[in-house]
Amino acid sequence: MIGSAAGSYTSGCLYSNMIGTYAGFKTYDSDQSTMIGGYAGFEASNSKNSIMLGHYAGHNANNSSYSTYVGYYAGKNRTADSNLIIKTSTTTSNGGASWADLDKDDVFDIAGMFNGVSEDTGDNPTTRQLRIGVPPDAVSDLSNICTSIKPKNASDVVLKLVPAASQTAAVMQTSRLSDGTAHEIINKDGYLRFPVAYFSDSADLYDAGGVSEANKIPKTEGSVCVASLAGDTFLAVVVGGTWYTTTDMTALHSR
Repeated sequence: MIGSAAGSYTSGCLYSNMIGTYAGFKTYDSDQSTMIGGYAGFEASNSKNSIMLGHYAGHNANNSSYSTYVGYYAGKNRTADSNLIIKTSTTTSNGGASWADLDKDDVFDIAGMFNGVSEDTGDNPTTRQLRIGVPPDAVSDLSNICTSIKPKNASDVVLKLVPAASQTAAVMQTSRLSDGTAHEIINKDGYLRFPVAYFSDSADLYDAGGVSEANKIPKTEGSVCVASLAGDTFLAVVVGGTWYTTTDMTALHSR
């Protein structure tokens, strides 16, 4: 304990470090925690194995074990475990992640730019939800979404993919099956690429890999592909669970 009144009136804080004026003041039951900065961990309680770094970081944090709070007033009044808050703003009214209730476990807020929930059961991840840009208004905004991006200004481009000067690989790919088969969505030049069907049976279209489940182009409503079959090339679209093709771009012909 280093600093004026650092660790004063503290109890149950075995193997904890408190550095700074009033750091860890009146803190209790917070073993193996580190509090560095003026008033860091001030009146924190039941916050074991946590890091509180910055002026008033972790102030009045209660039942907030396994958490990391960095920055001015980061983690103020939080009552949840496994939080990660890196705060760059100078506000004192909240300690970051203001979109989540103070008792919500497993939230993170990095500079107000990266927000979300990262939950684990033992060593197994159960929830991974990320918002980039403007923070969510509530935890419910993240439900059933792995990654979302929201701009601050209506005139901002939401997502721009910038390839290398001499890009040779696709700019964007997806993988439909667990075998990791790559499907190019945006080519190396930044243009949208439709899948190409070279094979068909009575109901389905298949890519260059041949007629197999792994190479089947899914019949999701509205899906589009280029079909090159029996010497003819045309666009194909799924409507009502059926592939339709056109050769003149005006009339659809059932296939």
